[in-house]
Amino acid sequence: MVTSRARARVRRRRVVGILFHSPAVPFEMQAYVYKSLRKADTYVFLAARDAFDRLPPAVLESLGRLEPVLEVDLHPGRRLARADASQVMDALARKGFYLQVPPRPELDPMTEDWGTDA
Repeated sequence: MVTSRARARVRRRRVVGILFHSPAVPFEMQAYVYKSLRKADTYVFLAARDAFDRLPPAVLESLGRLEPVLEVDLHPGRRLARADASQVMDALARKGFYLQVPPRPELDPMTEDWGTDA
């Protein structure tokens, strides 16, 4: 039995999806994440499993061997560690891949020396 509260949640999701969703990007999609064994903290999101032909040859060569690490369901509200799910979904819909590279050290607050070393 579906409660009125559950129906209201579904209605709200539909309205939010209609108001804030780009028609070019699916509301939900599957992504396959691979890590580069040559470049640290570099990941490739692909729209299809093992669709490495979508990557430019120079990028594929620079990343070296790619190892699968994750299959993930993406939607605009999904929280990702270093990327915005909407941007990832847009890139996957347009190009078939999204390349996540580590932030530059001067922009990453976790690399700053806080003077706490003994």
